[in-house]
Amino acid sequence: MPCQMRRIPLQGSDARTHISAGNDGYRSSPETQNAIRMKKTTQFFTRRTALYVLLGGAAIPLVSSALIPGPAPTRLDGSFLQIWKDDLKLSQTQWAEKVATLRALQCHDVVLQWTSFGDEYRMSDESVLAFMDLAYAAGLRVTVGLPYDHRYWKVLMGQEQIGLAPFMSEMAEAGARFISNTPYSSHPAFAGWYVPYEIDQYSWRKAEDRTHLKNYLLRLRDTLGTKGAPLSISTFFSQLEGAGYLTDVWSDVLDAGAIRLMVQDGVGVYGMVNYERLAPLFALLKQRNATFDLVLEVFTQLPGATAEDLRLVPAQFERVQAQLEAAARVAPARILAFAVYPYMAGADPKAQALGAAYDRAVLGPSHAMSFAGRALDKLRDI
Repeated sequence: MPCQMRRIPLQGSDARTHISAGNDGYRSSPETQNAIRMKKTTQFFTRRTALYVLLGGAAIPLVSSALIPGPAPTRLDGSFLQIWKDDLKLSQTQWAEKVATLRALQCHDVVLQWTSFGDEYRMSDESVLAFMDLAYAAGLRVTVGLPYDHRYWKVLMGQEQIGLAPFMSEMAEAGARFISNTPYSSHPAFAGWYVPYEIDQYSWRKAEDRTHLKNYLLRLRDTLGTKGAPLSISTFFSQLEGAGYLTDVWSDVLDAGAIRLMVQDGVGVYGMVNYERLAPLFALLKQRNATFDLVLEVFTQLPGATAEDLRLVPAQFERVQAQLEAAARVAPARILAFAVYPYMAGADPKAQALGAAYDRAVLGPSHAMSFAGRALDKLRDI
C-alpha cells in the first residue's frame, strides 16, 4: 500500500517477500491432526531439552503460561513476530534462539503477525504448532494471527473490483473457518487471536463503512462464542488531512462486542508528539473500562522513505525509555514491542545495541542478555 495512505504497516508491506510453506487449505484431516499431535508429543520433550540447554540450565516449568505473573508496566510484556520467506530455512535450533531471546527480554507474550498472506504463502499447522511448543517450553504465550488478504488496503482505496462490503464478508467467513478448523486454540501456549487488518480513522471515516467492520468483528465473535479466546485488532492514528478522530471509529465499533484493541504508539514515524494525538482514544478506552494493549514502536523511520524502501532502523534506547514512561501513564494491560526482531535482536549491530541497552537499564545488570548469547553457543553443539 502506498506510503501516503498509511504511516507504516504493522504487516510490514515493504519490498520483502512474505513467507512460508504450508497446507493446501485451512482444514487438516483428522488423520493429519492426529499425526501432528503424536509427532508434537514426541518432539516436545526434545524441544524442552533444547530450550533447557539454550537457557543455560535455567528451570523451564511445565505449567500453564497463564500462571506467569505479568511484568511491571514500565517494561515490555511481549512482542510482535513477523515470519519472512527466509525463515522457512531456519532450523529448530534457530527458532529456539528466537524464543530464548524473547524469554531473556521477559517478553512473555508473542503475537504471530499472520499465519498466511493471501495466496502467496501459508504456514502449515505443524510449523505453527512447533513454534508454540517452543514457546510453551519457555513459558511464553502465543496470540495467533488470522489469514491476511493483501487486497485489504487497495479495497479501502477503491482500487479493487470487489467492494468493501463483500470483501469484509468474505474475510469474515475465511477468518471464521480458520478459527474453527485449526488446532491452535487447544495448545497450552495459545493466548488468543489477532486480526491482521489495521484500522485507522481516515480509511473508516464513513459510518456506513464502519458497519461493515462491525459485522466482520461480530462474525468472528460469534464463531468464538461467549467464552471464546480474546480477539485483538490493532489501530493507528492517520495524519492524512480530513482523517477525523479515532474515537469516531471506536465509539461505534467497540459496541460490536469484546474486542481487545492494540494501539500503535506511532512514535517510530511521528515521534513522541503522537501520544498527544492518541489521548482522546485513551480517554475513550478508560471511559469504557476497556482492556487494551499498547504497541511500542522500537524503530525509527529515516527521512526519504518510500513504499519500496521504508528506511526503518533500530531506535535509540533513550527514546524507547521515554516511550515506556509515556506508555505507563496510559496504563495499558500490556506493552508489546514492534518488534524485538529485527529491531532489538538479530544480526544488525544497532539492534543488538538497543536490546543490550534495554536489558541493562530496564531489566537490570543481573539479567544480562550476554548470558543468553553464551547459552546459544552451547545449543549449536547439540
